Amino acid sequence: MASGKNAAVVTGSAGGLGAAFAEQLAKDGYSVAVVDIKDGTDTVERIRAAGGTAESFACDMTSPEAVEQLGKDVVTKLGVVDVLVNNAGRYDNCAFADMTYEIWRTAMALNLDGMFLACKAFAPGMRERGWGRIINIASNSTFLAPPGMAQYIASKSGSIGLTRALASELGADGVTVNAIAPGPVKTDQLRHAYARDFAGGDASGFEDFMTAMAQNQSIKRYATPEDVTGLVSFLASETSTMVTGQTIVCDGGWARV
Repeated sequence: MASGKNAAVVTGSAGGLGAAFAEQLAKDGYSVAVVDIKDGTDTVERIRAAGGTAESFACDMTSPEAVEQLGKDVVTKLGVVDVLVNNAGRYDNCAFADMTYEIWRTAMALNLDGMFLACKAFAPGMRERGWGRIINIASNSTFLAPPGMAQYIASKSGSIGLTRALASELGADGVTVNAIAPGPVKTDQLRHAYARDFAGGDASGFEDFMTAMAQNQSIKRYATPEDVTGLVSFLASETSTMVTGQTIVCDGGWARV
């Protein structure tokens, strides 16, 4: 059954890449659930100002009860869900020698457990209707394995494994499951992380930092959200119907996999 452009859920979409994904899916004709533990009003207002439909949903993606309720609330307000973009996540730079179990579990809880909970909430409806798109946001760090990111790399690698496993189970019901693995993307969130983890709270060198990292890529410029939104648009569309279980790296050719 083809999609009738019903609802799309984008987690972690109050800002950054998630907001860009939400705005793109709204342009594509989906009613968008802007889901975040932070206030998603700005994203919703931009979508509405552009003529789209969106609602904001506050949700702690690490809480099974909250995510189960989210599934019900989205359907009540926006109708059936065709697309789920699992974008909510966090990154903290931490050497393994300094890593506590709390730091490890915090990353796993949001980056991987939250993805699992969202799939549990929305995949059954997709299977019942015979059409759906699940897009998991992973990371090129899985393939590059830089130091100071063990908890992040492990959680994002887990999201790739989950993607492949779910693709095997859901494909017969018309539901595709794919992952996108971006490299560093110029967002406010990355700017804050740079200042916090590498520059003593000073973000003034962020532009130079991004430019320097881009020299590792085949394409010698840093990425912006618009460089990734097209992939989400494609994977959420009818034309991607034979693409499932795949991890698409979008990092300018840094990780050549």
